[in-house]
Amino acid sequence: MIQNYLKLAFRSLRKQPGFTAINIFGLSIGLACCMLAALHIFEETHYDRHHERAQDVYRVGTVFVQMEGGNGVKEDASLNTPSPLADAMRQEFGEVEKTTRIHRVFQQEKTLIRSMEGGAIQHISAEPKGMFVDSTYFEMFRYEFVEGDPAKALNEPGTVVLLEEI
Repeated sequence: MIQNYLKLAFRSLRKQPGFTAINIFGLSIGLACCMLAALHIFEETHYDRHHERAQDVYRVGTVFVQMEGGNGVKEDASLNTPSPLADAMRQEFGEVEKTTRIHRVFQQEKTLIRSMEGGAIQHISAEPKGMFVDSTYFEMFRYEFVEGDPAKALNEPGTVVLLEEI
C-alpha cells in the first residue's frame, strides 16, 4: 500500500514539479512555524519552575499611560513599581503571603565589589551583574548555599550573598 503511495508521489513530482515544490515548501514553512510556536509556549509556561511553589509567585509591574494631544494614548509597560507597594499589597490583599523587592544594578558596566574582614580588604572583584533584594528574598526563592544560613542572609545592612551562575 505504501509502495503505491510512493509511486504516485514520484509520478506527480515528475509531471508537476512546480506544484510539488510549492507544496513541499509550504509544508516545511508550516512545520517550522508550528515548532517555533510550540517552543515559545513551552518556554513561557516553564520559566523559573525550579523554585518551590513557583505557581504561586507573581511579578508585579506598572503601565504608564500618557495622553498625547490628538494622537491618542501612549502606554509604556515597566517592571518597576514604587517601593511602598510591597507593604500595601500585604495589607490590602489577604492572599499575599510574602513579598520581596528586587532592584537590578550593574546593568551597563562592571562594578567593583570588595570583601573586608577585620578592617582589611580581603578580596576585590569586578561583577557584571547584581541585585539589591529584601531580606525576605530567600524565604520566597530557595537556593543551595555552599556556606552560611539562608534564614540569616541579608538580615543586616551591608551584607551580601554571592551566587555562582551555572
